[in-house]
Amino acid sequence: MSQLFKTLASSEDLVWLSENWPAIKFKNGLQFGSKGGHGHIRYTIIEMSDFDDIKFQFSKPKGFIGTPELQVLALSGKITE
Repeated sequence: MSQLFKTLASSEDLVWLSENWPAIKFKNGLQFGSKGGHGHIRYTIIEMSDFDDIKFQFSKPKGFIGTPELQVLALSGKITE
């Protein structure tokens, strides 16, 4: 389980851009089928992969269609300028 994704929707969230968006919350925590969202946007967790990948299905507002996804991608330790 990714240490980064463990923080999603928590008070220590390191994933969600809460400076620019309402906080993300889930009724039953980070688990398949949990419903939640941010602000007036609502969705359900429809896929999870060892917390390296999480996919949602929009449910509200009307007209929102799609499956947004968050992924953690490994980066090399090498920094280039």
